Amino acid sequence: MVLLVAAALRVWRLDHGLPDLLDEDYPLRRALAMWGWERGRTDWNPHFFIYPSLSFYLHFLVQKVAVTLGTWAGWYHGAADYRLTFDLDPTPMVMTARAFDVACDLLTLLGVARLAGRLRPGTGPFAALLVAVSPVLIVTSRAVYCDTQLTALSVWALERMVAWHERGGRVRFASAVALVGLAAGAKYPGGLLVIPLAIAIVQRRGRQGLWLIPGAWAAAFAVFLLSSPYVALDFATFRRHFGFEASHMAQGHLGHIGGASFGPALRTLAGNLGWLGVIAVVASLALAIARRIPREVFAGASARVLWAFVLPLGITVGAARAPMERYLAPVIAVGAALAVAAAFALATRLGRRGGWAAGLALAGMVVPVAIEGVRVARSGGGSTQAEARLWCESHVGPRDLLMQEGYGAPLLTRDAREDITQSAYFKAARPELQRRYLARATYHAVTVPFTVAGRPTVPVRAVSGEIVEVEVVPSAADLSRVFYDPGLFAGTDYVLTSGAVRGRYEAEPERFATQAEFYRFLDHDAERVAGFYSHDEVVGPEIRIYRLGPALRASLAARAGALSPLWWAESIPMRYRETIDRLTTADSEPSRGALRMPDGRLAPWVLSLSGLYEARVAPFASALARDLGSLGRFDLAERLARANLTALPDDVDSFRMFVICAYRTRPLPRAAAVVESVLIDPRRQAPAARALRESYDSMLASLPRGGRVP
Repeated sequence: MVLLVAAALRVWRLDHGLPDLLDEDYPLRRALAMWGWERGRTDWNPHFFIYPSLSFYLHFLVQKVAVTLGTWAGWYHGAADYRLTFDLDPTPMVMTARAFDVACDLLTLLGVARLAGRLRPGTGPFAALLVAVSPVLIVTSRAVYCDTQLTALSVWALERMVAWHERGGRVRFASAVALVGLAAGAKYPGGLLVIPLAIAIVQRRGRQGLWLIPGAWAAAFAVFLLSSPYVALDFATFRRHFGFEASHMAQGHLGHIGGASFGPALRTLAGNLGWLGVIAVVASLALAIARRIPREVFAGASARVLWAFVLPLGITVGAARAPMERYLAPVIAVGAALAVAAAFALATRLGRRGGWAAGLALAGMVVPVAIEGVRVARSGGGSTQAEARLWCESHVGPRDLLMQEGYGAPLLTRDAREDITQSAYFKAARPELQRRYLARATYHAVTVPFTVAGRPTVPVRAVSGEIVEVEVVPSAADLSRVFYDPGLFAGTDYVLTSGAVRGRYEAEPERFATQAEFYRFLDHDAERVAGFYSHDEVVGPEIRIYRLGPALRASLAARAGALSPLWWAESIPMRYRETIDRLTTADSEPSRGALRMPDGRLAPWVLSLSGLYEARVAPFASALARDLGSLGRFDLAERLARANLTALPDDVDSFRMFVICAYRTRPLPRAAAVVESVLIDPRRQAPAARALRESYDSMLASLPRGGRVP
């Protein structure tokens, strides 16, 4: 019955958000990439190590089964049909992935029931019931996160440890060790299970078991490598990605920078175990430490094994500066077993009234959690992002440009459609599916970059020859201000702000003053044409859409002035500029923080940022320039292309855009002179200079009568 309740709550809104895919869904997306569509063979290297690979491989297997069954049923004519169907409507693929995660979560319930029963007989179903109605586990299990597999494998690893601790047996021990490695392969915090494994060994074998611990840890690590082999085979990428995620946890993300997460973590536990449950969990620690409690009342030694996992994981999550409720899923699951078993154990001290006391304690845990769990389960019938998409499809025309923040309207852009239509799987799919995809409307929509974590540094060669890593800004979030320069919006018809981004900036208005000023401009001067808010069954961030009419755009352009080719560098802190001066100018004159040297050359500190510009700014500038150019707004498009060429002189695509804009907005001789001035750049290497010259010559050769570049 508990399993039925849990399943019903998890499948209630299993289709939430669809056909828009709004979740993180890394396992699903990475599994899709592993098919190796362009190479024609499976790529077992996920090329992504923010998480280990086991969840990716499991979802890849699920997709393989789905393609096989779908081909037998006639739904697909091969894997290419499956992939293009995902681009048309991902509902079948997402529902399958979510159903797999729900199945994993039901295994967690069974494991929790077994764990609670080992702590105190008869408490298993009640602990499972508490997990069944947990809001965090409900949400996590139907959103395709790695945390679902981590929780299931962690619970069963602990169950096997406790079983071996109680009864011994090589099979129980081997299964516990294997599950520890698999849990770490699902998500790195699973590696903390080596601590309770060592505790279980010492409690059962005493000092004689110490020799067994290194071997057990080595075996668990071997299983981890089998489940995520490219951690070792592609160690350079792993080290880079793992280092980024470690930095994310240490620094925090936008909206929660500089503070630990113990407060949010405690509130999450209370919301999923009840405050009585939290008290009972703490009481279970006291019972675990006590030595005189009969085992049939409360298995203290087994509880110590569980606490050896719950405590380190809880401290790790609480100390991190990036609070995420789902990170506590394993703590909630194991904590439910500890809380219910401890509550029943304490109730026995009340004699005949113990049954009533245990029932009241259980109700005090389950009822408030269940109320919230049901509310969460029934939510998701709609989303603010889907509502915003529908509004944009009705109001944003083919000659309009929309600039939107992340977590906005999921619209199909021309660039995205071109990427798909040029892919190998599109060309291999059935013509019917190709026609359906090509019939989809596209929009001129550009997303403002949004970086939540990371510490941007640049390697700089000092005059001494040493390579020095120099911090550009304390957090990558501090770079986001460059994308809110008013001059960037002078060619925009609509602006969409999302509470998921805007709320984080507005939480620190002094730090993010540029963004706050831009929001004030929108609220005061722009026409607010739509707003979407979460309520009842509709979930998602608050979304506001503003219209910038021609007069307002002209006023904005006049107020902001012509966009400088180095607009992005103007907000770089003086501290970084002075540091580069000190490192790179021994005998030469320093820039003193200026963008250019007295002779017009770019300052060394600007040149040092070319790699950062290429990674973080150029994709946005290029996308915006392409949309502006296709809409005939050549002045701003040219300035953006010029910015790319200033930082990246070898950029052929930006050069072609610059040529088009120059010839569209100037008489022929003047346009030719402007282009020639750009072609003469002493920083450009000979091969790149030849490539740009050849590209320019080919464009001139196709120049139609009248001197306009198409």
